[in-house]
Amino acid sequence: MTKRPYGPDTRVARLDDGERRLVAEMRAWIAGRQAAGTPPSDTAPGALDRLLRLLSATAARPIDMRIPASPTLGADEALLLHAVACAQHGHSGAPAGHGPIACVAREWLPAIARPLAERTIVELARALGAAGIRIPLRADAFSSTRTEYAGPPDPVPVRH
Repeated sequence: MTKRPYGPDTRVARLDDGERRLVAEMRAWIAGRQAAGTPPSDTAPGALDRLLRLLSATAARPIDMRIPASPTLGADEALLLHAVACAQHGHSGAPAGHGPIACVAREWLPAIARPLAERTIVELARALGAAGIRIPLRADAFSSTRTEYAGPPDPVPVRH
């Protein structure tokens, strides 16, 4: 399980402007999908739309994204915020498949969909940055749980 930089009862009102904007876009996409059966094309353009479509089609478990009026942050909303922040702050992880973004993708998706999700999260982070929206990289801001990338797992010995 990935350590979370946001506590379980993080209030959306305590987030900064960029975080609130991204949460609002995610929630609008989800609300539009629930109301119409498909997401409205003008709600979540580009990478966010592709990422949420990928999650809705292939998620390995139910995704915790809240209704627009919810005062608290869903666990998976927090994971997505953290993944975008990692990408914006150069913590994508190397080697591929072992960084913090890969850890988030492992929480949501089967192995076959993870590389696409990882690339799409990086694309989303770049698009937000180009629009002047920065997501802060949080470690202890709302909880006592620190999120640290410990590097790739130890290699498994192979017997010949």
